[in-house]
Amino acid sequence: MELERERLALAETDLERIRTLTAQGNVPQSRGDEAERATLLARRTVTELENSLALIPTREARIAAQIARSEAAIARALRALEHTGIRTPFDLRVTEVGA
Repeated sequence: MELERERLALAETDLERIRTLTAQGNVPQSRGDEAERATLLARRTVTELENSLALIPTREARIAAQIARSEAAIARALRALEHTGIRTPFDLRVTEVGA
């Protein structure tokens, strides 16, 4: 983020310098357009990074909520398993069979 902000500051400084030179007629307008594009690109990059950083706490909260839901589902399944029993009217042997 810091690097992109420095890049934006350099692009804005360059843009102002090019605008001044263009107004004096020392630099062609196409050079001014290039500097403008570079500045806009740097601004967009900084804005995208700021937006991404702003979303991190929300994503962390969402993931924490998903973890809590999953842990609750596991706890329910374990409780259900503890209360599971097999009753038969006669004696039998229960074995494991691979399916």
